[in-house]
Amino acid sequence: MARRLRRALLALAAVAAAYLGLVLVAAAWDLLSRRDRPQAPPLTSSEVESRAGEVAMFSSHKNRAPDTYYRDAHAKAHGCVRAVFETRGGLAAPYRQGLFEQPGLHLAWIRFSKGDPAIGSDADDDAHGMAIKVMNVATPGSSQDFLMINHPVFFIASKEDYLEFVTRRSRGEPLSYFVNGWNSFHWRFRQAWIAYRMLNHEVESPLHTEYHSMSAYRFGPPGPPEQEQIAKFKAVPCSENWDEEGEIPFVDTIPEERPNHLRDRMQRYLREYRACFDLEFQIGKDSERTPKDDITVEWPRTGEGGRWQRLARVTIPDQEFDTPRQNHFCETLSFSPHHGLDAHAPVGELNDLRNHVYKALYGFRHAQNEEPAYSEPCDWCESPDWDCLEDGAETASCESTVDPVERVRCSLRIAPAPGEQSEELPWMRGGCSATS
Repeated sequence: MARRLRRALLALAAVAAAYLGLVLVAAAWDLLSRRDRPQAPPLTSSEVESRAGEVAMFSSHKNRAPDTYYRDAHAKAHGCVRAVFETRGGLAAPYRQGLFEQPGLHLAWIRFSKGDPAIGSDADDDAHGMAIKVMNVATPGSSQDFLMINHPVFFIASKEDYLEFVTRRSRGEPLSYFVNGWNSFHWRFRQAWIAYRMLNHEVESPLHTEYHSMSAYRFGPPGPPEQEQIAKFKAVPCSENWDEEGEIPFVDTIPEERPNHLRDRMQRYLREYRACFDLEFQIGKDSERTPKDDITVEWPRTGEGGRWQRLARVTIPDQEFDTPRQNHFCETLSFSPHHGLDAHAPVGELNDLRNHVYKALYGFRHAQNEEPAYSEPCDWCESPDWDCLEDGAETASCESTVDPVERVRCSLRIAPAPGEQSEELPWMRGGCSATS
């Protein structure tokens, strides 16, 4: 009896070892060969729209508080801050495209966020996002959005995989996307490794983190897809964001045990200092090294194809942003890769899907929260119809001919901070009026 049991256990151990070896072989094959996984039949445009709407409704129902529907992803904001977006002059011809054709200054809003659909503690492992909304880029009320997270690549490449992952996540089964069934050759090892790296960046402050577009965007006039110039972009924090010793001011005074320590650290920093980021672009060179569809592939970091060019500086004045009014305004803002100029339109099949999903998600959330009709902001006030003009003037509108810097100065009704006066940029504190 004992001998038969011993033999059975040895056989079971041999089977387990063989299965583990098979898993290791499958993992090596997936991680090293970047093999093309068998895909489900491509979805038609109507199928994409239908699936996007279903996912949006189901995800929004799952991700809500008693009286509020939150975003499907990046639900928790670290804060929305006012910013100045300044494009550089003297750029080489390939970089003088769209918003960057001429040097100029625009007002902007930035939303810093935590990637998870759940509103949890900042100490939880997660990706973090930075979404920039540059206002009045072509006509009053138009905008250019730049959406980024703190990792250079995403773990999903196709629209079919994206819809599968979002569906499984909305059911509370995100891990089943990576490990599904007993056949380890169908497991998604490489995508799991990318997701793991995305979730394990150490973030001490949203203002001291590098953010990436992950996907590619058109960078120039529209044309045949094979002839269009494409680019990726990233936001790099300025060295001035650190003190002379290379430390982040106040970071040690706000412990990670606080559930909102990233918001608290950002607010403490911006009470006394400004922050800035450089927006840099990398132009794609060829479909093999710099693919536009497969955003699981990182473009070269060095060499001819790895050159990054700084095209703009984003400056965040010192300010108080953590107020009930501004936090509510932050949650009504809509960010999308498809908000912008044709010269910077997102490319690739996953970005096409994002257009459908984002519209469906925002439309459903906006309707369920009974928000008024949405329009893009056109200044630093917390709603487009807020009175930004001088006392006695008509209600502000995006068509006003008042100089944008003067409009902001008027809207805040507060003098520039001591020592921060500038002929180019308005360094100001506070809300949109003395009573806001």
